[in-house]
Amino acid sequence: MARNAVDYPLMSAAEIAELLGYGRTKGYQVAKQLRQELISKGAIVPNRGLVPRAYVIERLGGLAEVKEAV
Repeated sequence: MARNAVDYPLMSAAEIAELLGYGRTKGYQVAKQLRQELISKGAIVPNRGLVPRAYVIERLGGLAEVKEAV
């Protein structure tokens, strides 16, 4: 069974860029910033370019929930 992107626990830099209306390069910059925030909090983070979806939604103040629901 195919998984819906919203069900996947990680968000790629490309998804972040699309969500925010940025280009791919800016998406990677945002993902890097979010990953650094998590690392500074002591979290173990996944591979580069991936950020936990819940953290992206939290940091964007729910913007991600609104756009993904549409």
